[in-house]
Amino acid sequence: MGSQRGKSGAYFARSIDQLLIVKELKTDEFDYFSTTLGAKYFEYFNSNKKTLLAKIFGIYQVTTRNGPMFVMVMENLNFNLKLVAQYDLKGSTKGRLAPSTAEVLLDEDFSNIMKFWPYEISPNSKTSFEVALRNDTEFLSSVRVMDYSLFIGVDQFSHELICVIDPESYKRRFMEFMQKEFQLDGK
Repeated sequence: MGSQRGKSGAYFARSIDQLLIVKELKTDEFDYFSTTLGAKYFEYFNSNKKTLLAKIFGIYQVTTRNGPMFVMVMENLNFNLKLVAQYDLKGSTKGRLAPSTAEVLLDEDFSNIMKFWPYEISPNSKTSFEVALRNDTEFLSSVRVMDYSLFIGVDQFSHELICVIDPESYKRRFMEFMQKEFQLDGK
């Protein structure tokens, strides 16, 4: 596994075959997922065909030479893709401009690019995208999850898009940003 530290300082690695991501969780995140969120997440994920949520395979406590660590194992959405751009969108432009050397761009970067080179989304894809965004933000708000983001990658060959405040306000701000940038109906 190739490992690194994420922006938060958490351990982050990909499996040797690149299919999985292993991300370190804080104790309170592990506790919340194992006691409250986990069952609801799996129920939601299994009952919802239109979702943009990453597929989580499980959470584990592992023992390292530095002591116990909590980790989440999930699918690698970038598997087998050659991305020319990656965006981590949180639905806010406050402090969301990436440094020029950043691999992953942020909301302000996305807005600036969209002004000059908007990514096209077919009407069917746009409808599915909006339904999934609504479903996911409604679910995340209902389980009181804050500080989520939408990861978007732009495939090198097809140029296709691969796809915190109180939960209700965050949901509203997130949806407003996505509606504006993707020109969604807002219904």
